[in-house]
Amino acid sequence: FPYTTLFRSFLISVSFFILGNIFNYFIPHVHAYAFMIIIVVICKITNVIPQYYEDCTVMFNKLSLA
Repeated sequence: FPYTTLFRSFLISVSFFILGNIFNYFIPHVHAYAFMIIIVVICKITNVIPQYYEDCTVMFNKLSLA
């Protein structure tokens, strides 16, 4: 795995985690991970993130599960 690809996918993952925590700060009744999943689904449905970055995160997931 190239290091740049892993770094990009790590930044994307952390960004979604931070966004989930920010939303949780304003609406504490909903868990941060639920917000994170909702944000990821919205980004996936609207194609906000280019396919290259989606492929990077898939590689990061495969590496983290190995």
